[in-house]
Amino acid sequence: MKVLSILLLAIAVVSHVDSYKILMYSNLFGHSHVKMLAAAADILTDAGHNVTVLMPVMDPLLRNKTSLKTTKNTIFVDPSPNVEMLMEQMREFLTNLWTADNANPLVMLAKAGDMARTFAEQCERVMSEPGLIEKLKAENYDLAITEPFDTCGYALFEAIDIRAHVAILSASRFDHVTEVIGQPIAASYVPGTQSTMGDRMTMGQRLGNYIQYFFGSYFFSNVGDADFQAAKKIVPIKRSWREVLPEASFILTNQMPLLEFPAPTFDKIVPIGGLSVKTDKKHLKLDEKWSKILGIRKQNVFISFGSNAKSVDMPEEFKQSLLQVFKAMPETTFIWKYENAKDKIVDHLDNVYLGEWLPQNELLADPRLSVFITHGGLGSVTELAMMGKPAVMVSFCYSLFQDQIICKTGNFLKTV
Repeated sequence: MKVLSILLLAIAVVSHVDSYKILMYSNLFGHSHVKMLAAAADILTDAGHNVTVLMPVMDPLLRNKTSLKTTKNTIFVDPSPNVEMLMEQMREFLTNLWTADNANPLVMLAKAGDMARTFAEQCERVMSEPGLIEKLKAENYDLAITEPFDTCGYALFEAIDIRAHVAILSASRFDHVTEVIGQPIAASYVPGTQSTMGDRMTMGQRLGNYIQYFFGSYFFSNVGDADFQAAKKIVPIKRSWREVLPEASFILTNQMPLLEFPAPTFDKIVPIGGLSVKTDKKHLKLDEKWSKILGIRKQNVFISFGSNAKSVDMPEEFKQSLLQVFKAMPETTFIWKYENAKDKIVDHLDNVYLGEWLPQNELLADPRLSVFITHGGLGSVTELAMMGKPAVMVSFCYSLFQDQIICKTGNFLKTV
């Protein structure tokens, strides 16, 4: 079903030929976003299409973690010095995710300007890359694909005159996308992407939900508008993402309807939840190192808080609490995603193993893993649902509230 959804979009959008030339714009910012688009690119490549992935590098740490397997045609655009400086400031903000009042929409609003400047700088860098526009235009691509988390792709598609395009969302919905395509908001029973509410709200909560929806939409719309202003200084385009995005032939969303809140939708919004999750056993072989570790004890716990809220940035009292738990459970093995594997924080514990980058999909698929302690990102939630693995969810990040509520409603995770 997952493969069929992706192939159907290519067949329906462009003319009837055996193979299509497809351009995908995938900004290297946020592992979950990169992974989702990479999965789509590989499926199309495996189906015989000629896929090129343009990857502006905002986060240099992702340069060698594109998640692409079979797609080999890639174009990287390195960040400008200004982008590197702004990304350093963004990392400082992310270190505060553990303690910030993320339920307060003003926290997001305070970072809206910095976020917009960062993406606009990189968009300007892409548009001014010597020879890039001319090279891409000469390829005469049949179809373009991007994620409107970063709308610079739409400026690029306008500049090289690609009219057939598809949007892929690494989430179930984005508030700014909902607004520009005319999808009903239904704030009385549909939580916004950044909302802390469930689907059963009091009148006051409904108002709060709408306010959080408004701030979430403003935050990303501000990024999109800044992208457009930066791009049109370089290339003669007139239409912004607000006009181009609604023309998408399909909007593919990373949602599983059985786990989602009921919400108004359109025919061209197609759920493809689980696209990036590997379920075929022949592709789920765990590295020998981690396989041996899982075999040491009968009980095994995997801990990961995603790529934004890093364990290494966790407040000291949080770390000490975890260490006390590890020490109190010597018969249990703990595998902890910790971004400095050389840290001596667990040297006194022989049942804890650190890893800066762990094979999460493969670990969750292994029957020897007992529990997953997670931040509740949609990628992790989807993997849990498809693997049937019990988990404990630690909620702290504003961008994940809807995922956590879905899990609580679905009655397969405990939120703490």
